[in-house]
Amino acid sequence: MRALHASDAWIGIINTVQNAVLLGAYILWATLTHRRGAVLVLRTCAFGLGFYPVLTGLTHSVPLVFYAGLAGIFNAGIDLVLFDILLATCPARHTASYVALYQMITYVATFVAPILGTFLAARLGYTPALFATGGLRFAGAALFVLFGVGAAAVAPARPVERAAR
Repeated sequence: MRALHASDAWIGIINTVQNAVLLGAYILWATLTHRRGAVLVLRTCAFGLGFYPVLTGLTHSVPLVFYAGLAGIFNAGIDLVLFDILLATCPARHTASYVALYQMITYVATFVAPILGTFLAARLGYTPALFATGGLRFAGAALFVLFGVGAAAVAPARPVERAAR
């Protein structure tokens, strides 16, 4: 944002749009997960999130509000599906421990990532740091596909067939 000379108001608008879109996108992804399964949503959203830092790195003006909305859409799907996959794959007697570990890792990443991002941006510049971030996100998405994350965990719901009368 500093490189774009964005005002505090624009930064606030960008964050507000991303979070508002995220809230609405939960409905979209919940419906799609129910119809098509978690794997499709996970892969789509994981790859989709890779575009946010890349598009931001290519931008030298402030249409970032649109990119933030796009990131909000994909972030909602990741949040929804990863937690569903966690619940579907962890042993029932260890659910509380798995959820606690998941939340801890999420919050540690939320704390460390901006610090690391700022460090990379100071050393490499903003654009290369954003491209590196996009590359990491695309690599993570590829690993989801390579390891089949979620493939057996959460299957799409089957429509209920009506009994013949």
